[in-house]
Amino acid sequence: MTSQTKTSCQRTTLLLHWAIRLLMVMGQSPETAYPAVLAEMTRWSIANEGVNGNTSADVLASTDQVISRNPNLVLLGVGGNDVLRRVQPKTTRANITATINKLKSADIPVVLIAQPHFSASSIFGKASDNPIYKDIAKSEDVPLYASGWSKVLSDESLKSDQIHANSAGYRNFAEGLYSYLQEEGVAR
Repeated sequence: MTSQTKTSCQRTTLLLHWAIRLLMVMGQSPETAYPAVLAEMTRWSIANEGVNGNTSADVLASTDQVISRNPNLVLLGVGGNDVLRRVQPKTTRANITATINKLKSADIPVVLIAQPHFSASSIFGKASDNPIYKDIAKSEDVPLYASGWSKVLSDESLKSDQIHANSAGYRNFAEGLYSYLQEEGVAR
């Protein structure tokens, strides 16, 4: 984490988050979804920009609108719908990279959140992170919160169906993300 990111995020009052598909509350109360739980933990004002069904291309197209809101931090969790819609990984990677670059060029810090992908282990109920996230985080020099969704989606007691968390899963994810943000010096 750069010193600019640490300084900026210590003052965070608005946090914009794009978490597509996995964030959408399927049969859960919005108060139990992880943005609400994270807001409670951090005392941040969180604007959830997630739109059910959006792909990384949709997120990239809406980046200027988010930049115009001048957030102190963006938690970028996109690409789940790309996997479900079988968008080529190179396209997803390009869209996420372009989104990060637009945000960084506007001096908005980004924390990337890894999303699961279809793999042999997912057939047996063990989700794993799509490897493109590690590559993107390294090449774009942004922090990566890894394994959060994969951990939740590998535990039947934390899921409402095969691809969505339940209330306990959202809380588990929020607690893990909060801990990571504290380790990175982004949250107190």
